[in-house]
Amino acid sequence: MGIYLDNSAAAPVACSKTPGRNSVIVYLMNLGNKSWGNKTKQAFCLLMLLLLLRASCHSEAVPYLESINSESDFTSLAAPSFLATSQDLPMVMLVLDRADGAVYYINTAVYPLHSDFINAQYLSFDKGTDFDRENNRGRETGRFLMGFLVKRKNCYTLEFWSDNSVTSELIRELYSAVKAAFFGACLEFNPLSQGQLLPIAEVPFFKLYIDEILPRYQLISEGVSYGKVVISERLRGHSKGVIHIRKDSPKSLKPDLAGFVTSQPGDLSHACILARSLNLPAFHMPDAENYFRRFEGRHIRFEVRHGTFSVTPGSPMKTYQFVTERSCRRKRTLYADFEWKKLTELKDQLASDIPRFGAKSANLGQVVNFGIPGIEIPLGFTIPFYYYGQFIRENGLGTYISALLEDRDLYRDRILRKERLAGLRKRIQAGKINPVLAEAVRAKLAGDFAGKGVFVRSSTNSEDMPNFTGAGLYTTVPNMRDA
Repeated sequence: MGIYLDNSAAAPVACSKTPGRNSVIVYLMNLGNKSWGNKTKQAFCLLMLLLLLRASCHSEAVPYLESINSESDFTSLAAPSFLATSQDLPMVMLVLDRADGAVYYINTAVYPLHSDFINAQYLSFDKGTDFDRENNRGRETGRFLMGFLVKRKNCYTLEFWSDNSVTSELIRELYSAVKAAFFGACLEFNPLSQGQLLPIAEVPFFKLYIDEILPRYQLISEGVSYGKVVISERLRGHSKGVIHIRKDSPKSLKPDLAGFVTSQPGDLSHACILARSLNLPAFHMPDAENYFRRFEGRHIRFEVRHGTFSVTPGSPMKTYQFVTERSCRRKRTLYADFEWKKLTELKDQLASDIPRFGAKSANLGQVVNFGIPGIEIPLGFTIPFYYYGQFIRENGLGTYISALLEDRDLYRDRILRKERLAGLRKRIQAGKINPVLAEAVRAKLAGDFAGKGVFVRSSTNSEDMPNFTGAGLYTTVPNMRDA
């Protein structure tokens, strides 16, 4: 049994690499073999029809060119690709055959991978790991050099994949071959990793890296990180390994953020203070969004120091390693002292008392004990964690909270989680405070704070952690006078 398709209605012709050929010829031989079942035949025919459909979709597409002589040539090949080294920019894959010096500019819509094109043109029969071992990772002895041509605002850039370890000679060889078969007056090499920052006098480099002092540069926090540059007012989705460029200071610090830059000052915001405690690189500069536009979507090494900052090439692998290592350093065991019962004044607390009173209270107590001239901390006292445990036990909330923590649906369903937490909040608000504690607090207020307004604030051992910020979760009640 055979299937013959020819949409030109002409006689059968040999397959051709000529762009624009309308004829599609496929013979399915031996389908009449009795050893094949009907379902097998049907599945095979369906597969062939899908392949025919894909081929017909690209029948008019230019599969490749051996030179790009105009912008329209570039546009005819440019297409989105999951291999894109610079997202949202027009890109064309390219191959240099070092056997004869030919350069092939490839239509990604027709050939998703460099190796797809090379195999289709019978330039090599190696596939998979065999092909990668012989030709990828910048091997000096490999037959093929593979890269990307990216159109930018005022120039085109030649790029290798960021994980390719290449030599100066290979960069020079590919640049010279592409330049000879390319119309663009401006063609620069764009290094996508530290290993590709090599001194090559004959090859102009695209300026990806900066190290300069800018007017009105304002340090927020010193540090070094690797991450991907994202320019937006709000992060939609995860923040892991993101260097966030935004207009104003964030209200809180997202978990696993790799750094941030703001256009408007605000170095006293909660997130900025927390960034300093985490050594997270951050600074303020006017018009930051436009300044960093050239790096958008790129993985970089981001270093911020007192007088300046620097940006140099990074890679997805470097970002992943940075996030993983930072996550390992962050982990620590939380501990709460549920034995201490005394209502304790700030002046009697030190930073080491965080397990009893929480970080906010204990650190204020430490500042009081430092006795720094000109720094005055108002009088205050703290209800220790013992009474939190007492409240949970006496109101039967422990079992309910444990059940919430063990309910895996709450971790996946945001709406359900919101409903259940609202229910927990109502239970807490309806709970009864131990009368002995209530009387002790009233006595303290009447004795040391008679006639004075006080601020009632939260303090916890789990606030301002590297992977969680509790800012704004608890209500501060100001100027309370009625005990």
